[in-house]
Amino acid sequence: MNSDTRFFQVIKEHVVFGNHAVVKSIKEDVSLDEPVYAINWFNTRSRWVYDLYNILAARSVYKIGGKVFFKGTVAKTLQGTNENSREVLLIVNYPSGVRFLDLMKDWGFIAVSVLRELAVKQFSFGFTQRLDRNAALQNGKVAFDRSKSFAIHHFKTDKPVPAFIPMIQTAAESKGIEVYYAGQTSSLLYAQNKEGKDTQIPCLLDGLLMFEGDTDSELEIFLSSDEYQKNIAQFDSSYMALLNRVM
Repeated sequence: MNSDTRFFQVIKEHVVFGNHAVVKSIKEDVSLDEPVYAINWFNTRSRWVYDLYNILAARSVYKIGGKVFFKGTVAKTLQGTNENSREVLLIVNYPSGVRFLDLMKDWGFIAVSVLRELAVKQFSFGFTQRLDRNAALQNGKVAFDRSKSFAIHHFKTDKPVPAFIPMIQTAAESKGIEVYYAGQTSSLLYAQNKEGKDTQIPCLLDGLLMFEGDTDSELEIFLSSDEYQKNIAQFDSSYMALLNRVM
């Protein structure tokens, strides 16, 4: 994130030993008192250690009202560079940025986070504002059709993300494909040490699109089509992949 980024709301909570977790909104119309979708995009050092962490951390996440919206692993990269690729995508819906910080100071979560540090590498994280036509369903979709296929497209752009969404959603629906989730990065997470220095948790995306279709082939054909590629030609960078959904 550029050093001249403007922040519209900043909230923070003490975590442990004089260190704080800080959330800063980068969109004027975003309130950190409202529901947010956290995009976790990362590689793992040890998948079984990460799975153990997930099991142990779930109680703390659910306690503050967090719900897993989507979890999946990359099955096939369709477009993009290794710099933007990761192997695991986890999207969690939190009641608010404030409640997320309640999670950060929960002693049970702090204890099991040691396992996350051991299990995860190349971690990317950002809060997103939901923009698709299901945005009113802030609790997200819990059940899912296991016969469906999924794909992710995340991108960087200096242009307003909402302007692209209706056009892409209409194009997808004309091919029988659903935009399962569309969002733009709205807030960033920082770690603040006891000296007051902020370090941003890396965030690789300005916008994210997730598609649901009947088959992997259907999604791949749509994303590689001239029509879709023309729609996204003005993005600064794009990464697309087919996903194996876990939950």
